[in-house]
Amino acid sequence: MNESFRSYLVRHWRGELQLVESFWRIGFGGGLLLGIVEYIVVMAVGGGPAVLRPMLISFTFINAAFLIWVGVGIWRSARRYEDSRFLAVLAQATVVIGGAGFVLDAGLRLAVLTGLLRGVR
Repeated sequence: MNESFRSYLVRHWRGELQLVESFWRIGFGGGLLLGIVEYIVVMAVGGGPAVLRPMLISFTFINAAFLIWVGVGIWRSARRYEDSRFLAVLAQATVVIGGAGFVLDAGLRLAVLTGLLRGVR
């Protein structure tokens, strides 16, 4: 991995990037890119439940790791943001709401995929 790219990832984690960059470029843009890549992989691989089930479970864990990294970076960047306390708190609220939504969605998806919930779609 390129050292400057690795440094960029670490600087985001530490909250050293500007809030607008952490939130929009990494959070929004990175999340959108990750979703597009996952969609392309699912469409390219195709297959039935035997193939899609483990793939979707894997994507859930990949997304969890991404959201933790993104959320920590945005949260820390917001704590350093001095231009507008309102925007900093709004960014942190977005991290909390997005994280809660992910936990609910992922929990239900994993429960359905592993057979804990039957008949729920």
